[in-house]
Amino acid sequence: MARPATASFNIAQLERILQDRRSEVNRLERQRSELQRKLDGVERQITRLNGSLRGLRGMRGRRGVWGFCPARHSPLNPLNAD
Repeated sequence: MARPATASFNIAQLERILQDRRSEVNRLERQRSELQRKLDGVERQITRLNGSLRGLRGMRGRRGVWGFCPARHSPLNPLNAD
């Protein structure tokens, strides 16, 4: 089994490498948070522009637009009209 590349470093050098990596991770996490905040703003704008359309699209499905679907053999079902 090969030795890790860090085998020739002393403790101070390894601590410096760890500190550099932690700093980079912190920077990337801040960048991610900022991008997420911007993305959330874009999502809000899309919702504002599409608001009512997205709402109806999300409500449709098996039960129709208003969430009411009469039973299959119900007299309210238009397919069972005699």
